[in-house]
Amino acid sequence: MARTPEQQLVDVAAATFESLAFLVQVAEDESGEGDLAPVCAATLNFSGPFRGVLKLTVCERVITELAGNMLAAEDEPVSDEQRTDALKELLNVICGHLLPILAGSKSVFHVDAPKLVDAYDIPEVLGGMPLWARTDLLLDAGRAELALYIEENARLSVGSVA
Repeated sequence: MARTPEQQLVDVAAATFESLAFLVQVAEDESGEGDLAPVCAATLNFSGPFRGVLKLTVCERVITELAGNMLAAEDEPVSDEQRTDALKELLNVICGHLLPILAGSKSVFHVDAPKLVDAYDIPEVLGGMPLWARTDLLLDAGRAELALYIEENARLSVGSVA
C-alpha cells in the first residue's frame, strides 16, 4: 500500500529525530506533561526537479533536549545559539533524507541554509506554494511540527501534490 505524504514525512522525521538526537516518537499519553506550544521554527528552501520549503517547529523542551543530546552536553546548559544550530542541522538532515524519497535517488537538489523564522508565521518565502504535507510528531520530549510546501505541478516519485 502506498504511503501518504504525511506518513512519509512522519517516517523520515521520526527516524531522524531518533538517530540524530535520541528523541523517540511516542503515543500521546507518553509524552509527559508540560507546555507543548511551539517556541522555535526554521525553514529550508530547496530547488531542483521541483521547488519547495520544509518548515520545522518545536516546543521548548524538544529544542533543549535536541541540542543537549546532539552536543552530548549531559548536565551542561546549552546556549541559544547551540539550540538554534541543532534545530537547523536536524531540519537539514530531514530534508536530505526526504528529497530522494520524493524525487528519486538520482535527482539533484540545491538546498539553501536553514533560516530561523517565527514559530507562528507561514514563511513569506513560500511564494504561493501549496501545503503538500503537514504532520505533528509527538516525541518523548514534546511536540514537533513539520510542514512541506511544494510548487504546484511538481512531478514527484510518490504521491501527488494536494
